[in-house]
Amino acid sequence: MFKNSASTRDMLQAFLRAELDSPTEAPRLRNTLKELGLDDSFIVNDTVGTDGLLQLFERYRGKENVFDGLEINQLDWRWHDLQLAELESKTFTCRNNFENRYGTRSVSEVAKIWEKASKPNGVKTRLLEGQDLQPPILVGTEEMSRLVILEGHNRLISYLRCAAVVRFPIRSLVGIGKDIDKWNQW
Repeated sequence: MFKNSASTRDMLQAFLRAELDSPTEAPRLRNTLKELGLDDSFIVNDTVGTDGLLQLFERYRGKENVFDGLEINQLDWRWHDLQLAELESKTFTCRNNFENRYGTRSVSEVAKIWEKASKPNGVKTRLLEGQDLQPPILVGTEEMSRLVILEGHNRLISYLRCAAVVRFPIRSLVGIGKDIDKWNQW
């Protein structure tokens, strides 16, 4: 099920790298970096430790309610090969936005809604261009009976919309916690 263990540092770096690649989030992250006297190299540098990445993360995103009740440094992080069937049936969005906007947290159902609305699929374009995308980050239980997306909502929903061009399984980071059901987005 799990390929190997990962660390909080791996998760933080993957999260921040994905945000650097995001057209909507990159400007805000770069602003935070600039406020701290840093640049993109701080995130992509493999020598920056967990504490440094955590401080940046908390300054950038840590006070948002999406993280209420989620102690990212207390989760057991693991690399996981996410299968198409898991994405279709066991993966859900955070409560914020998706449930209110689409009436569902099912990634599969949101993908159908987006496809019906002909929402542009930039992820498909990037995949067809041969670009490597950052691993999505999810949280779940030890049994992996339910996964909730922490980072990578657009990518995962878009993967379902263009499954024929996606090379499944998708390398993902999963944080496992025994008290994960206390997270306000669970």
